[in-house]
Parts: sequence; structure tokens; C-alpha cells
Amino acid sequence: SYVAAARAGAICPPAVLGVGIGGTSDICTRLAKEAATLRLIGSHHPEPAIAKIEVDLFEALNELKIGAMGSGGETSVFAVNVEYAHTHIAGIATAMNANCFITRRASTRIHPDGTTQALESPNWFGER
Repeated sequence: SYVAAARAGAICPPAVLGVGIGGTSDICTRLAKEAATLRLIGSHHPEPAIAKIEVDLFEALNELKIGAMGSGGETSVFAVNVEYAHTHIAGIATAMNANCFITRRASTRIHPDGTTQALESPNWFGER
């Protein structure tokens, strides 16, 4: 679990937790990784039911008071981001990915003429 992994040093809390739901096992695993690494902290899923899951998990995990590097404190996660794929309910797959708090990200578009353009908030997931 996230708690056991955080306290054992397997991840560096506070983390960004990505959750993938549905599809096949490889699809939900990819969704979890993308949710943890590509969504902006503070963003919420556009679908209200999924956004509520994100908020509920965020609040519950922060109640654990894991803190920085598992030393205790108010913040266990910076964000919980959930993405999903359609699937048959009989075979619903789920996956979780925790993105270390030290991870940094920058996005730049390189144009064919060699010029670059810094992107502040790329739309990784496209229109829904």
C-alpha cells in the first residue's frame, strides 16, 4: 500500500498519486503513470464523479499525516489524480502510481525551424 511504501522509503512522500481504472491491466497501469506524472497539481478531472473520488482520496490520504520523507506532518500527498478507460465491469482493472515529490517537469515544443516554445500547461490528455 501507499502507506507501507512511504514509511519504508520506497517512495518519497509527499507524492502525487496517480490512479488508473478500467481498460486492461496494461491500459490502467499507463493511465496511473500518466495521471501521476502529467496532470498538474491542483487540477481536477472534468467529470464531477471522478473529481469527487480525487478529492475524497486526497483528504483521506492526508489524514494519515505521513509527511515529508515519512517523518510525519500534515501533507502525505500533493495531489490524487484519477484517469479511467471503459471496460467490462466483470474485469475492471486498477493501478496506482506514486510520483516522488522531487520530480520536476518542464515542457517545451521544438519547432521544425529549431526555435523552441516553453509550454506552461500542456493539454496532455486532450479533449474529453
